[in-house]
Amino acid sequence: MASREYNRFRREIDRAKKANAKLVIAVEGSIEEISQGFEYSTYKVESMLTKLGTLMFKHWIPTMFNPTRADMVLMMTWVFESEGYH
Repeated sequence: MASREYNRFRREIDRAKKANAKLVIAVEGSIEEISQGFEYSTYKVESMLTKLGTLMFKHWIPTMFNPTRADMVLMMTWVFESEGYH
């Protein structure tokens, strides 16, 4: 999601739209943890949250925050199963 990688991600969005595929951004960490930032990150928290909001409202790509990796696995399993994948 960093600026230099964002163009690549935008191409992925375009490919997904053409393929009629749905994208979900799965984040390992709670929104509270993410909003506090990370010591070695050069990316501003406000910019990241704004970008995630734009992706959600402009491109219909939801972000799902998961406090633990186990929670993320459960969430992804639930998402795929709800779409008919087992």
